Amino acid sequence: MSSSSSQNSPEPDGLLQILAVAFSGVLFGWFLSKLRAPNHESGTSGNPQDTTTDERRALQSNPLRVFVERIPPPTPQQESREDRKERRDRKNIWIQGAIAFFACVYATVAFFQWRAQIHGLKIDQRAWVGVMTADPPDLRPKSDFSVRVHVINSGHTPALNFSSEIVLHSLRKEETFEPVYGAGIENPSRGVIQPNEIIFLQSIQTPLTQLQIDWIKNGNFILYVYGRMSYDDIFNVTHHTTFCKEVLSESLVRDCGTYNMAD
Repeated sequence: MSSSSSQNSPEPDGLLQILAVAFSGVLFGWFLSKLRAPNHESGTSGNPQDTTTDERRALQSNPLRVFVERIPPPTPQQESREDRKERRDRKNIWIQGAIAFFACVYATVAFFQWRAQIHGLKIDQRAWVGVMTADPPDLRPKSDFSVRVHVINSGHTPALNFSSEIVLHSLRKEETFEPVYGAGIENPSRGVIQPNEIIFLQSIQTPLTQLQIDWIKNGNFILYVYGRMSYDDIFNVTHHTTFCKEVLSESLVRDCGTYNMAD
C-alpha cells in the first residue's frame, strides 16, 4: 500500500508546479508593463517641446514670403467694351422708364374710359320718370277740383320708392310763377314704376269758384298745375323730377317756361 501511494504523488506535484510557473509569468509580465508605462509617458511628454522648438527654429531660419500680384491696367479694347456696356445699360434704363410711363398713361386712360362706360351704362339702364301730359280739366265750380297728370317711366329699369306731390295754384297773368308747397304729406306713399309703365296722379283737391273760372277763361289768371317727384334707381341713386303745366282753358294745357327739370 505504501509503495503505490508513493508512486502516484509526483503527478499532482508536477501540475501544481506548472500552474505556479504560469501564474508567476503572468504576474511578471503585468509588473513589467507597469514599469514601462511611466517611461513612455515621460518620453511622449518631452517630445512636443522638442518639436515646438524645432519648428520655431525652422520659421526663424526660413521666414514666410508674401507675393502681391499687380493687376495690369485695362486695355483700350476693354475700356471700349465697358463704355459700350455702360451706354447700353443707360439706354435700357431709359427704354424701361419710357415703357413704364406709357403703361401708366395707358392704365389711367383705360381707367377713365372704364368709368365713362360704367357711367354711360348706368344712364342708359337707369329709370327716367317724367310727366307726359295733363288731362284738360272740367272747369266747373267744385269744392274738390283737381287735375290728373300722366307720369311715365321711360327708362329700362324700375323706379323704386317713388313718391310725388302735385299742387294747383292760380296767379294773375302778370305775376311770376314760383312753386309753393304746403306742409306736404307726413307719410307719403311710395311705390314702384316699371319700365314704360304709365301711371295717373291726381293733384291736391282745391275749391274752384265760377269767378275764378271766368278769370281763367278771360286770360286774366293762369291756373298752374305743378309738382315734384322723387325715386331711386336700381343703382341706389335718388333722382328728382319737377314739372309745371299751365291750364289756359278747358282744351288748352301747355308746359310752363320754367320748373321742368329732371336729374
